[in-house]
Amino acid sequence: MKKTKTKEKKELPPKNEKCFFCIKVDDIVFEKKAKTLKEAVDAFVASPKFPYGVKTKVIIKFGNDKDEKIEVWGAVRARRIFSQIKLKPYSAELLAERLTSRLANQ
Repeated sequence: MKKTKTKEKKELPPKNEKCFFCIKVDDIVFEKKAKTLKEAVDAFVASPKFPYGVKTKVIIKFGNDKDEKIEVWGAVRARRIFSQIKLKPYSAELLAERLTSRLANQ
């Protein structure tokens, strides 16, 4: 009789879910991968690419490893949201929470 060897499957450690955030405003393109959408939005607000004026529509792609969502904002809505973020920093946190809830509700 031949001896058979059975190979045991190695279990891979679970990967941390990474979120991505990509925003296109006028000529500005900002992409960021982070553990949470809040970290990515905070990085966008703190970056020198943060727009203080919006001329055209804004395209936002966000998601995690499993899902992806796209939002398109008109210029008026984007101006209002970005001016609120500029004046009240906690508005960025509210935006991140809203994007996270939209991703979960797909």
